[in-house]
Amino acid sequence: MTIDLARDQVQKRKSVAEKWTVHLIDTGQDTLTGGRVKRLEPWLKNETFMVTYGDGVANIDIRALLKFHRAQGCIGTVSAVRPPARFGGIVLDGNKIAEFTENPRLAKAGSTADLWFLSRVCLTI
Repeated sequence: MTIDLARDQVQKRKSVAEKWTVHLIDTGQDTLTGGRVKRLEPWLKNETFMVTYGDGVANIDIRALLKFHRAQGCIGTVSAVRPPARFGGIVLDGNKIAEFTENPRLAKAGSTADLWFLSRVCLTI
């Protein structure tokens, strides 16, 4: 689907449509993430809703993530990835190289994959 806001045009690219509703809401240039989600409250009809950013790209099974979220009984689930490092690494032993590593994965830290499932109760915290 292509949406051209300037020309008020929508072009469908496939004959089969998903059963989704997508809202594009201007929440303010300087609004932080929590404030952006809070400003979406009037459009959120279901108990659980999904939030993502337009620049988030990941291979995530959305149905499986939603099932996981519901099974946990928590108010929020954030997807995370452990991307490989951009460069190869080295392990030092004092001031000598003990080992070379090829693009190791970040061992303890992760990055958000910018896909969240949240319960409406998050909006009251």
